[in-house]
Amino acid sequence: MRAPAAASPAPTVTAKPKANEDLTLYATIVARVAAGENYYETAADELRSNNYPLKPFVAFRLPTLAVTAAWLGRPLMMALQFGLFAAMVWAWWVRLDKQFADNRRRVSGAMLAAAGVAVAFSGRYVELHEVWAGTLVALSLALHRPERWGWSVVAAALALAIRELALPYVLLMAVMALYRRSWRELAAWGGITLLFVLCMAWHAGEVAKVVLPSDPGSPGWTALGGSAAFLRTYHLAGPLRWLPAAVAAPLIILAMFGWASWKSRTGLAATLFYAGYGLAFMLFGRANNFYWGLMVAPAFLVGLAFVPRAFSDLASAVRTRET
Repeated sequence: MRAPAAASPAPTVTAKPKANEDLTLYATIVARVAAGENYYETAADELRSNNYPLKPFVAFRLPTLAVTAAWLGRPLMMALQFGLFAAMVWAWWVRLDKQFADNRRRVSGAMLAAAGVAVAFSGRYVELHEVWAGTLVALSLALHRPERWGWSVVAAALALAIRELALPYVLLMAVMALYRRSWRELAAWGGITLLFVLCMAWHAGEVAKVVLPSDPGSPGWTALGGSAAFLRTYHLAGPLRWLPAAVAAPLIILAMFGWASWKSRTGLAATLFYAGYGLAFMLFGRANNFYWGLMVAPAFLVGLAFVPRAFSDLASAVRTRET
């Protein structure tokens, strides 16, 4: 690398407005890495030439997905992604067993999980980190049992290796393990968190080697978009994107209501997970970061399967109170 130019105030740029341009960027990086180029030098060159911010270091995606895609090739990555989708849907099918008096609700829950990744069925999103990480988080949530949590931790660790946005989920599961005093599980969640911190420190060091003082920085992600940002992100990132906003917004609220009505550890974890990310979307992320919602889209609509029972329970509670 050439010596950095004399220090000067780093400008800021506005991030690209369309997720499609991000897809082109990631695909180009993967192609160049597959040709033998260094990931960090390639990423810096592509970010710089396309007027993307290079600061802070999280402007660079973790190399996990790009290096894996470069090694396996696109056909194998597509097959792997569809296999992951199938595993996630199957895991929810198993998790919903005996949760409904009417087994058709279980079928609808699995179909809603499939709908959650329908946006990626075209294969266009093989290089998009949030699709992989979000599906792995949904798989982890479906696999988790208080007495059998090993594969859940593995799925979450893979999500964390692809996108740091999976960290809140990992911390949530660690807190829930602490509340149950499940010390071995807590150690597992804590272990992957510590490993993630070490990897991010290494990642920051590698980024520092290729970033110049004159490179542009991000304008920041604090947007304070409020409830509109919450609804917009959940609307545009998942299958609801094909519906008008006036139809999608009530469905988002109903899905949250459905999750909150499921009296189980999974229901509680999902409610806190989706509500927490919803709060994050209200505070952070510009409008063109809507695809961050792919972190929650894969299993979010499964909550709708619980809505009929939730209203039935609510009606029964009202009748009991009146008598």
